[in-house]
Amino acid sequence: MWKPLAATLSLALSAPLLANPGHETTIAELNAQIAQLPDLPELYFQRAWNYREINRLADARADWETTLRLQPSFLPASRELARADADAGNPQAAITRLRQALAAAPPSQAFHRPGCHSLLAELLLRLHHNTAALAEARAGLAASPDLLLDLCLLRSEAQRRLGLLDERVADLAAASAKLRSFIIKTKWLDAMIDANRGPEILPEIELELANTRYQASWLIRRARIHLLSSPPTAAADLAAALREINSRLQPDKPDPSLLCERGLISCLQAQPAAAAADLALAQRHGADFWMTLPLAALLPATPSPLENRPSSK
Repeated sequence: MWKPLAATLSLALSAPLLANPGHETTIAELNAQIAQLPDLPELYFQRAWNYREINRLADARADWETTLRLQPSFLPASRELARADADAGNPQAAITRLRQALAAAPPSQAFHRPGCHSLLAELLLRLHHNTAALAEARAGLAASPDLLLDLCLLRSEAQRRLGLLDERVADLAAASAKLRSFIIKTKWLDAMIDANRGPEILPEIELELANTRYQASWLIRRARIHLLSSPPTAAADLAAALREINSRLQPDKPDPSLLCERGLISCLQAQPAAAAADLALAQRHGADFWMTLPLAALLPATPSPLENRPSSK
C-alpha cells in the first residue's frame, strides 16, 4: 500500500488510485516537497506527469522508475514506463513490462488493471497480434466494475480485424445501451455496415441527416450502404460529402478529421493513392489513431493508425 501522506502536504495527493494525477502543483513545488519527503512515491509519480507535459521525457521516465523503486507494485508507473518504451520505438519491451507487472500485481492494485490491459491491447494491435489484443481487451473489461469506453473500442477493432462481425455488432449494441455514448453509437452503426446490415440502420442515418448541420460523415455512411444496391445514389452522396468537406478545409491548417473523411471518399471511389495521401496528411496534422481508424480500415495495405505511438490515457 502507499505510505500515508504527511499533513504538511498542501495538495491532496492521496489519490494513488487516480490514473492521471492533476498538474495543479508545479515542478518547483514538487521539488520542494520531494526535498522534505524523499521517500514518498506519489510525489515522483505526479512530477513525472508534469515533466511529460513539458516534453522532458527522460526526467519523466526517471521519476516513474523512482516511483517503482519506492512502490514496486504500483501499476500506473509500470503502465507509463511501458508507454514510454513504446514511444521510444520498442513496443515489445512495453508488452513484456506490462505482462510482468500485471502478473505480479497484488489485489490492492485491482483498480489499475483495466488501464494496463487497455494499453496492452493497443500495443498488441499495433503489432497485429489481434487475437491476443482481443483477449486483453476482454480481460480489461472483466476486471473493471464499469464499462470503459477505450476498452470497448479496442475490443471492437480487434473483432473487426478477426472477422467477428456479428459479435462486434452485439457487443457495441450492448455498450451503447449502457454507456449512452455517441462515439459507441457511431461505431455500432459502422459495425452494422461492415456486417452488411446497413439497410437496417438507414432510418437512423436519415434522421441524422435531417438534423445535422455538417452531413459529410452521414452521407459517407449512406453511400457505403448504397454502394452495391444503388451505385448512382452512392455516387451522389459521395459527391455531396466531398463538396462539403472541401468547403470547410483550410489549406494552411486542415482539420485532420476532414482529411480522414475525404480519404474515405477516395477509398469508396476506388482511388487508394489519394486516400493514403490524405491519411498521411491527417497524421501529420495531429490525427490520433481513433480518428484515422475508419480510413485505415479501408486501406489494408496501409499500416493501421494503431501503429502510431499510443495515446496518453
